[in-house]
Amino acid sequence: MKYVNDVSELSKVFGISNRSYVNSIINDYLGRCNEYEECIASKEDSKQRGTNALDNIFASIEFMNLNNNKSSTFNLDIKSQLEKKSTKIQANIEDNNKLLNKKDEIIDYFKKVENALGEEAKELIESIINSYLQLLKMLNDKQLSLEQKKTIDLINERIEALLNNAIKEANKKLGQKEQAYKSKKEVMDSNVILLSQNISDYIKSEIQANSIDLTYPFNSLKHTIEENNSTKFARFTMQMSEEDLTNIDPLDAENPLINTKNKLTKLKKIKQKEINFLNSNSVKNFIYEINEQDIHIRDTLNADILLKLELNTNETWKPATSINQGTIAKISMKYFFEDLIKNKQPDIVFIDQPENDVDKEFLTNTLASFLLHQKMTTQIFITSHDPILTVNADANMIIQADVDENNKINYMSYPLEYTDKDIMGTDKVAALLDGGKNNIKKRYQIYGGILKYGN
Repeated sequence: MKYVNDVSELSKVFGISNRSYVNSIINDYLGRCNEYEECIASKEDSKQRGTNALDNIFASIEFMNLNNNKSSTFNLDIKSQLEKKSTKIQANIEDNNKLLNKKDEIIDYFKKVENALGEEAKELIESIINSYLQLLKMLNDKQLSLEQKKTIDLINERIEALLNNAIKEANKKLGQKEQAYKSKKEVMDSNVILLSQNISDYIKSEIQANSIDLTYPFNSLKHTIEENNSTKFARFTMQMSEEDLTNIDPLDAENPLINTKNKLTKLKKIKQKEINFLNSNSVKNFIYEINEQDIHIRDTLNADILLKLELNTNETWKPATSINQGTIAKISMKYFFEDLIKNKQPDIVFIDQPENDVDKEFLTNTLASFLLHQKMTTQIFITSHDPILTVNADANMIIQADVDENNKINYMSYPLEYTDKDIMGTDKVAALLDGGKNNIKKRYQIYGGILKYGN
């Protein structure tokens, strides 16, 4: 049995990994952050375009007031043809043609399915193909309707184009002052439409931005990590606490959420000195400010979650790095006997030097109790420099290794109650055991048996 302090290695002892299992949660959060960033960018674009349209309206009104003309010719307005109905209908027709062109391919596909399934699928496949052909007929009928509508729209558009050309020709005959007045009126009308559209776009973006919740999903992350990376003895959890998330310093290169690499100069210019990632508005304000410095949130937030290993000590979770080696060893052995061995029920268990880093009390009480219980169903082999477990765990057989004066290792096996030429197994163990024969006697007092010592 090996005890280690390295977190990644120690987690393997307890059969858990440091895989976070939270990619989907993180990606969802980053997606919402990117969505919010796009909303505020859209708002700024709408605001700028709307401001430009408003400036053009004011300029047009000022010019028209200075150059007022009441000629009835000005009632001849050119109708905008920026968005033609026939163009949209043609796009629909082309999309439908793509579907119709797949007819042979799809029918061939179902024929192959029929061949693969055999005669039992023939009736069902024929039904599917007939239904598909009926759908194609409906689509063909719709195509004819669209073609007719497109023809009508093309005629109307052509008429509008002819009328526009006629109006333009009429306007050419007006004087320069009248023509300029007419042009400014057209500019004003088109900018009124632009202003209205950009006000609408701005409001939509504002509503969408307000609906996005950017509270960091701490509880969801923590629950998912602990649920997938834990036993009752050890678990991985988030290195960050909720309190850590409430005061993230964007200039701190060591903070776990913000990647400051190549960004510190720009980050120093933002006004927000602390970010509360558990407050959606605080995060939104941070995104707004870094955008002003030409920094994007997708390049700033760290997607990797830092984890820490915790061990269960007396029903309290503590960081593994704060627990001494002896306690780690005890928890490890409890995990092996109470969880791993109990669940997997191996036929044979090998334990190497369980006395490392633990006190005698743990060996004589806790570990010995584990062994006494488990030995009834499992063959257990223990290598040890401390023979105390042979007594307290009631070993069935002892293999003793000694090094002689020639540096040769000699082995001798015997049960604890072994007797040969007035040499008893208990004497051999007592010679090596702290507390000597008193510990042997204690063992018999507890577990019974024939005491072969004198008084």
